[in-house]
Amino acid sequence: MWGSATSWEQLRQSINCLETLNQVPERPTEHSLISTDSTHRLSILRENEISSNLAFISAISENSLKVMGVCVEEQLDGEGMTIRIASNSGDLSTVTDGFKKLAEILQKAARRGW
Repeated sequence: MWGSATSWEQLRQSINCLETLNQVPERPTEHSLISTDSTHRLSILRENEISSNLAFISAISENSLKVMGVCVEEQLDGEGMTIRIASNSGDLSTVTDGFKKLAEILQKAARRGW
């Protein structure tokens, strides 16, 4: 399978284990590409750009088999956003800690009116 030593059975077991250990805390919301809601401050293109940039800086390994995914979701009131990260392998604590530090810096800058 894709040049890997992983068998279909191992993949199936990993997926079942992942589902058991990591339940999604909430369902994603539908995000229309054409927003008529004036509370959104970010365009879809801007959200995509932010997600792409965060995915790039979260790649802490040069191993092409370690894939990092990032999703940005603007809060309904337009006053914040949720960043979701996922990886097919490894510990996410380093990336999570880095994003928390980045968020703190951005919050301080926003409060100063930069």
